[in-house]
Amino acid sequence: EPGRKPVTGAVLHLVGSGLFLALIAVVGQVYHLSSSPGNAVLLWLAGVAPLAWILRLRSQLILSYAGFGVWLWLELIDSPGHAQFGGWFREVFLYVSVGAAFVGCGMHLALTRFKEFAGTTEKFGLLLMNIAAFPLCIGEAYEAPATSKGITLSLIIATLAVGLVTLGIWRNRGTMDGDWKKLWGAAIAGLVLVATLFITYVPEMHWHESRDNPYHWGANVAVFLWCLAQIRVGALRRNKWVLNTGMTFAGITLIAAYFNFSGSLEARGIVFMVGGILMVAGALVMERVRRRMIRKMAPGNPV
Repeated sequence: EPGRKPVTGAVLHLVGSGLFLALIAVVGQVYHLSSSPGNAVLLWLAGVAPLAWILRLRSQLILSYAGFGVWLWLELIDSPGHAQFGGWFREVFLYVSVGAAFVGCGMHLALTRFKEFAGTTEKFGLLLMNIAAFPLCIGEAYEAPATSKGITLSLIIATLAVGLVTLGIWRNRGTMDGDWKKLWGAAIAGLVLVATLFITYVPEMHWHESRDNPYHWGANVAVFLWCLAQIRVGALRRNKWVLNTGMTFAGITLIAAYFNFSGSLEARGIVFMVGGILMVAGALVMERVRRRMIRKMAPGNPV
């Protein structure tokens, strides 16, 4: 409508949400309230999350999703938390399953009156999956094992995430054209399974031990295959965002593999020099492939 300024309104709502969180923090300081920081974030979420659905604001929706992630993180690492992992690293893997759950929720939102939130929710979940999967390739992330509470929580969320994605694909079978659905479901379930196994099974190790340990090498392969699946699905769906995300994190995974090489300083120097040249050449090739695939996404062009 003439005269409306949706961007200004969205920014003001975000500022107001930030001030509400600051108010909660100030009240806690003034009255010396002793409680878990997660409870403060949860109270803030209860106040700001409904605004996204009432006002139909994507920016507010992303803010509430991010706030949920922060709240969960505080519960995982805070000593009074209900699902402690016992460390500061391995709980990141749990966010692979959390991201998959968001992807599944996005599929279900596509069939509701809030379908304009479906794409945003799915993209947020996919980005979270990729960010949380990257530490699987780094040995230091296995420093602290999960506690029994953390293992139980990871199994519950993984089961819920895979169930949401499977049911979402089945419910959208009439609107999802092509054979990519099976690949997409299998890729998401596979990455969730890998992350959950690494939470529950991989033993504790330190950085100097991790270089000779096969776990992060197996994770490099698994995450790279996940990125290839994203690239293929993005091309089949004609979805540039999924394609570009897969390409970006495929490159990041290769960089992680590059720095995971061990050996003498002389051998490592040779590997780094040769590997660096190959990575630059590979990046140029990947960029050319990405642009060619995007051109093929134009209407009327076969993928």
